[in-house]
Amino acid sequence: MVKIWMPKVISISLVSAGLIFGVVGCESDGGFDEHTLVEVDPIPEVSEEAGAEVPSCEGVSCESGTRCVEGVCEAQTAKGYGCADPFDLGLLNGERVHVLEASPQGQPNLLNTSCSVDNHSAQAIFTFQVEEPTKIDSRILGSSHILVQELRVGSCTRASAIEFCSINAQHWTALPGEDYFLIVEARQGDPGVDSVVGESGLINDFKLEIATRPFTCYPAGDRSCDGEGVQLCAGGDEIRSFGCAMGCNQGECLGDSCQNPIEVNGSLSLQADLNSFRNTMDFQTSPSCTSSGPTGSGTRTAGQDLVFHLPGLVGGQTVEVEAPDASYVLGVMNECNAGAPTCLVGDDKNGSLSWEVERSGDYFVVANRFTTTSSTGEFRIEVLD
Repeated sequence: MVKIWMPKVISISLVSAGLIFGVVGCESDGGFDEHTLVEVDPIPEVSEEAGAEVPSCEGVSCESGTRCVEGVCEAQTAKGYGCADPFDLGLLNGERVHVLEASPQGQPNLLNTSCSVDNHSAQAIFTFQVEEPTKIDSRILGSSHILVQELRVGSCTRASAIEFCSINAQHWTALPGEDYFLIVEARQGDPGVDSVVGESGLINDFKLEIATRPFTCYPAGDRSCDGEGVQLCAGGDEIRSFGCAMGCNQGECLGDSCQNPIEVNGSLSLQADLNSFRNTMDFQTSPSCTSSGPTGSGTRTAGQDLVFHLPGLVGGQTVEVEAPDASYVLGVMNECNAGAPTCLVGDDKNGSLSWEVERSGDYFVVANRFTTTSSTGEFRIEVLD
């Protein structure tokens, strides 16, 4: 039996610059462990060498009461209320909920979020990283005023680093190697406050909830093929496995592309699970691949396709192709071009075709499904003298 561990809520108070205390509990299929009080030393300040894109403070001279942040002097604040010294949550990992408290009232206004209006208010700034691709849900709780949250990636001060700004809860993805900054301020500042000082009574105590859940796999839709089957990342939450009809080659099932077709010599009959294959071509702009021929109109084929290679055919031979049912477009080509498929003969009505080879050479047969659905069936190709 596989045990799934579900960490309980971790509540962290960041009201002061002192030690951080958290209550941690873990849940297994045997129930909750006893709560344990954990004392964590403040995370050491990280060197400001954040990469060439972030302006340097080297050679910048700031007046008393200010400090340099990414090449710009800003007023010194209590910990957590400016880019110079944000609340540093460190490396977030695992499936957890972090509830963070802050009280920006009386702090200076040092930056403006992109979705706040009029006079801006003081702000609280939280920074963190992740150790693996992680789903993040962030929302603001416990305030009597309308507050906004803005996410900046890679830089706290630059507007070009903004990913979103909203009064609503947000669902987003965090990746390793990035520095994330969540900025919380009032949607609308106090018009009676000196805008130079920027102190506002419209942002009071609040809580920021950050829920983290690592992806089971990433990115969603990614696939790999090793041995006899495909592993598909479904929605980032599940790895699904499907068998290849003829095994793997070059990281994909044989038959999954023009570059990696299934070779047919004489005849072939195989059972194929379409979940193993991708949609690499669309016959919508290829009327030559339909029963009507080049003078007709193409057929939309949004489903998976299988590619077969028939080398060394001789003029006068007959190629017979049969799909599991009539939900496929079948086409014979002398060149396999997924971007602009052109057929010598095609069928989009019967699920089968018969074609006489006019000129000796190498040819391709493509079976392309109309829609993307789970389906398993038998494909048959036979070359008759």
